[in-house]
Amino acid sequence: MMEELVKRAIHVSVICQPSTQTGTCNLLLRVDNRSPIPLIQLTTKLWFTRHGQERETGGLTVTCVDDDVDLEKSLLGGSVKNSMVLLDEAALDEQPFVTGTYRNTLASGLVSESLVAVETEWPVQIAGKIAVEFVSPGTGNTLSVSHRFGLQVRQLMPCWFEQECSSVAANPESLSIGINIEKARSIFEVPPTRGICVGSVFKMGSDSEYLALRIDSISDDCKTASCAWLSSSDNTRLNALIPVLTEEFSSIG
Repeated sequence: MMEELVKRAIHVSVICQPSTQTGTCNLLLRVDNRSPIPLIQLTTKLWFTRHGQERETGGLTVTCVDDDVDLEKSLLGGSVKNSMVLLDEAALDEQPFVTGTYRNTLASGLVSESLVAVETEWPVQIAGKIAVEFVSPGTGNTLSVSHRFGLQVRQLMPCWFEQECSSVAANPESLSIGINIEKARSIFEVPPTRGICVGSVFKMGSDSEYLALRIDSISDDCKTASCAWLSSSDNTRLNALIPVLTEEFSSIG
């Protein structure tokens, strides 16, 4: 019973940071020890697989970014350097994974963080799982807390906003989509001081090759917008992302 209470007090989360290059993103791994006991012999494991498929991940690599920064932060303001380092990195034929270990005991009330870089050959939807294992101080049993998460295609593409639409050709399929303006502001990091109006565009990709959502109309309450997909090129692989992105944006509406 006590072990179950301890496990419930361990909060594990994965936060996806904005992408700076197509096919990449950084994941912030957080382990929050809200239990009354220290976590001993703490290890972390990551699993990745392509969403909706049991096998191919599309060439995925995972590496630790921040071995030389403060990785453990106290909720009370203290810090301990290098609490977590990803020691082993491997890529199986079917499913890459990473295993990490903590150099120090994670005391009660402390949060440990680590930044991990994910890189794929091409943006794909990825399903992931993180598991944290530690030794019970009472029985010596290995306890585990896990959390499932997902990466969407849009999270593996740089996203930015432009007030006015530059010269891009409309997608041949002429697909349109309704989006939530407030959520779009968050995704594309549009500050409150910048207005969003008809003709504004939300872009994804690189400066030379990108997809864009052009706002064609805005609802009377200014909460939603009707957008048309635009593409900077006739790249078949790039344009094939439009239906997937349409589904992703529709799901957050």
